[in-house]
Amino acid sequence: MAISEMPQPSADYRRLLREVTGARAGLLVVKGAFPKDRSMVAEEVAAVRGSRVRAIAAPSVAGKYIGETEKNLARLFEAAAGSGSVLFFDEADDLFGKRTQREKRQDTYAGTCLLELLNRHPVFCILGADLNFQLPAELQHPLLGVVAVERREASVNPPRSTI
Repeated sequence: MAISEMPQPSADYRRLLREVTGARAGLLVVKGAFPKDRSMVAEEVAAVRGSRVRAIAAPSVAGKYIGETEKNLARLFEAAAGSGSVLFFDEADDLFGKRTQREKRQDTYAGTCLLELLNRHPVFCILGADLNFQLPAELQHPLLGVVAVERREASVNPPRSTI
């Protein structure tokens, strides 16, 4: 997509960029049909934060063996915390769709591991996914917002608060 084809950012999107700039750590979801559009938003968020993006294809993080996914995520978070880069997991819907197990042999999802790592490391994380992606309930707390990117329009939906 050429720069001239980029949608004009809405006031909500500009507000979200300001919030993201001040956040030490957190989670942002970027939904879109096209991976290139999602990565452009991730690049813009990183630029606003004065960081660089470390793009990761989420399926490459998912391990074949017990505990491998958690170890892969932990390595990525430790590296990002040391460098100050923004982690961008594209195709996050694939990562959250796979079950993993912990050493305690309790079934869990990668979302729980991601939440623990977000609490432990000062890392800003962006999840890129298709438009129909539903964020796991355990990740609602660190969520700063959801950006829906379409070819001609971009809109921001703040996270729903549960009372």
